[in-house]
Amino acid sequence: MKKYWMVLCLLLTGCAGYRYGEVSRAYVGQAPNAATIVRGTQSWLELPGARIRVELSNEVQHSEHQVMLFIVPVMYDPMDKPLYPAEQSARLLLEISPQVGAASFRPEQVVLSIDGREHRPTGVQQLVVFDSGQYPLAGMRDAEERKPAGVDYGLDRPDRHYQFWLRFDAPMPAPTQDIHLDLSRALRVPGQPAVPPIRFHAVPWKQGYT
Repeated sequence: MKKYWMVLCLLLTGCAGYRYGEVSRAYVGQAPNAATIVRGTQSWLELPGARIRVELSNEVQHSEHQVMLFIVPVMYDPMDKPLYPAEQSARLLLEISPQVGAASFRPEQVVLSIDGREHRPTGVQQLVVFDSGQYPLAGMRDAEERKPAGVDYGLDRPDRHYQFWLRFDAPMPAPTQDIHLDLSRALRVPGQPAVPPIRFHAVPWKQGYT
């Protein structure tokens, strides 16, 4: 009997919540179906001679639901709330995994277009370098953000992962804005054609919690 009451009390105090919103996702070629994703899901692009991940992290939350007993609705809160600091400039995470050796990355040649206006990076930082399933390599991280002019990163190990932050002198774009990324002169892979245009589209996300 005691166990029964304990279970009942847990059910009565149990609650859950669900958040919903939009975020920009990168794609090449034809825009994929904007199916709902779980917040934080990574997305990789398969390019000639390389795999890359591009994340703007410009998430906007549109609503939140809360329920008691995991079923009974107790709150619905519609909103349009950016989940990044309002004063934060556009910042882009770029992870590159070359499939052939002797590739290179020149951040000053990156062009981010927002609603037709072009922006070049004002800062770059190599965050981490690692091999799949291994710890990050020591000494392969930039101590701080640097100016991108003249910087040329060698990506000389196939299947190794290289992560960068790129900062732009522009406000963080909303997911619904027209966003393009040009890496054609920035990322060079030997024997491969230039990187095709990368575009972004708004996709819905959800996040559950208890």
